[in-house]
Amino acid sequence: MRAPVIPSRCSSGNPVDFWWFGDQNTDNGGNLDKFLTHFERTFCRKNLILNDFTISAARAEIRGLLERAMQGRLKPIKQIKVLAGKSIPTLFEIRWQNIPMAELQPNGEIKTVYLMFRMYHSEPEEVPGFFIAHHIHEKDVSQQEEIRAKQNKEIAVARRYFELGKTIKWGLGGLTKS
Repeated sequence: MRAPVIPSRCSSGNPVDFWWFGDQNTDNGGNLDKFLTHFERTFCRKNLILNDFTISAARAEIRGLLERAMQGRLKPIKQIKVLAGKSIPTLFEIRWQNIPMAELQPNGEIKTVYLMFRMYHSEPEEVPGFFIAHHIHEKDVSQQEEIRAKQNKEIAVARRYFELGKTIKWGLGGLTKS
């Protein structure tokens, strides 16, 4: 099923503010660095070789695309898309493809692998001028037949955070026009 065409603030050509309202065990708020700290916890592979360089490089990839989003300069479909279906709330997916990492193989060799990450965010009418990140995860494509089911579980996490924050405008109540 092809995703419906719903324009995102992140591809509008106009500036938009970033806000993080997701995992309640992390520090939420507008600061992009808070979100990037949370991002570091999303690496699901146990055999990745993580060090200051690889983590900094991955953070720079994530930051770079989010900064383009804040400038309203993402390319629809390739970098951002609305999630398919008639579900409420409307969630968008920002995509990172091919972030290189070193991975220790079972035979002891080190191999470069390319990771994909997905971030789900909302753009509620109640908070114009913002896009609100709810969840980021590494997209696991190791088992082809389970990709959709795994991704649907991740999307459900984002939907829960959206619903959790709705009554308090995701912590933006004092920063937006009512």
